[in-house]
Amino acid sequence: EAQDLKKELLRYKQEARNLQGVKDALQQRMSVQESAVLQLKQELLRASMARDELHGHNAELQRKLEERSRLLSDYKKELGQKDRLLQQQQLKLDDALRKLSETSRHKLSGSTGRSQNNGYPHPPGAGAPLAATHRGTEELQLVRDALRSLRNSFSGHDPQHHTLDTLEQ
Repeated sequence: EAQDLKKELLRYKQEARNLQGVKDALQQRMSVQESAVLQLKQELLRASMARDELHGHNAELQRKLEERSRLLSDYKKELGQKDRLLQQQQLKLDDALRKLSETSRHKLSGSTGRSQNNGYPHPPGAGAPLAATHRGTEELQLVRDALRSLRNSFSGHDPQHHTLDTLEQ
């Protein structure tokens, strides 16, 4: 019976060693898994921080986009106003040029009238050439004012300044 007890004791010792080995292996495995979990938590924290940073950057970009959209809208309004002003000034200029052309035609017809009067000017009581000259001076001033107004509506380096210079001369 002592032999049986020794065999049983040996078997239990062997089983205890096996269980200790299993326990050590499980503890090692648990340690590796805890390390992996800790690493995953760190990666999750970094990803969360990166996501928060991206949300902040996105909000900043959205704010800038809204600001630029507002500026674009303002510029479009301003451009529309300047276009309307330019059209008005162009109409004034066209009208002034038409009047100037009419005045020039009247002066030319007046000079042909002198030749019909044998080269002598109209009699002093007529007064027509004096009124035409006065009207021509007013129209010329109107054209100059229109050109000045157009010049002021253009930017400093606008190529339209050359066209205005040509018209002015």
